[in-house]
Amino acid sequence: MYLYILRRLIFLVFVTIGITAILFVIMYFLPGDPARAAAGPGAKPEHVERIRIRLGLDQPLHIQYLTYMKNLMRGDLGNSIRTRKPVIVELRTYLPASLELVPTAMLFSVLVAVPLGVLSALRPGRAADATSRLFAALGMGMPVFWVALMAQFIFYGKLDILPFGGRLSTGAVPPEHVTGFYLIDSLLAGDLALFKDAVIHLSLPALVLALPEVAVISRLTRSSMLDVLTLDYVRTARAKGLREWRVIVVHALKNALLAPLTLMGMQVGWLLAGSLFVESVFSWGGIGFLAYHAIYKRDFPVLMGVTMVMCIVFVLANLVVDILYSYLDPRISY
Repeated sequence: MYLYILRRLIFLVFVTIGITAILFVIMYFLPGDPARAAAGPGAKPEHVERIRIRLGLDQPLHIQYLTYMKNLMRGDLGNSIRTRKPVIVELRTYLPASLELVPTAMLFSVLVAVPLGVLSALRPGRAADATSRLFAALGMGMPVFWVALMAQFIFYGKLDILPFGGRLSTGAVPPEHVTGFYLIDSLLAGDLALFKDAVIHLSLPALVLALPEVAVISRLTRSSMLDVLTLDYVRTARAKGLREWRVIVVHALKNALLAPLTLMGMQVGWLLAGSLFVESVFSWGGIGFLAYHAIYKRDFPVLMGVTMVMCIVFVLANLVVDILYSYLDPRISY
């Protein structure tokens, strides 16, 4: 297992190199001029040219890439064109917000989708199955940014039970920065009122981000459970007189989770992509929000840094999924 983890971490290096190479090519051919964006709309041509030379944008593409990779090996991700701050500082500022939002959305999706899929498989054609189909249709058929806007309109505009956006209420003082996670830092400060406020602000964007995942995971769990419930060992467990909940949870569900677990690892990438829209709508202030402004301003160094972070999180999430395989099914070994 340790050798397998080491191999995957080494593989992560090559994935990062490939991602940066592809993104370099894409950014090179995108319309617009990063030097012009950095100089401002009213800058003179000679000023724009000086900035282009300072940023190295006058060099051929392969020279720019090799220079970037050489700096990356030293831990230098460059400076933001928009704010002129080091990209690593920008990532440290915005990343904790996303690391609160995305895992919470995944937790919501698992807690809702797995029980819903199991109930749907146990009672096909009944209310639970109809509810699961409804979630699937809504989650996969509606764009996440539209769902976010409708959620704001309903829960804030009409019902006034959840906040419009942001990580804390207007006027609330953020907790002392220890980890950057408002939930953790507020608990470390012993401020339960601030912790409650952070949870309330987190709930709506996390639920919106989780809705497409609930749709997909619940249907796959249903399909997987239906297959497992017909197997001989499940019938044998029932014939031995075991309680139904034990047959379902201990014997059937453990094996049925292999397929949904694979999907959960893949869905981390969709959650990170969806966070770009959700964080922009809810003014959440995570790396999705940072990426949105980087794309809009052609802030190439920030976009590269955000992409690498997303790539690393995605690969590590799938590594965790592979490790969980061996727990759910001891026959799987690495």
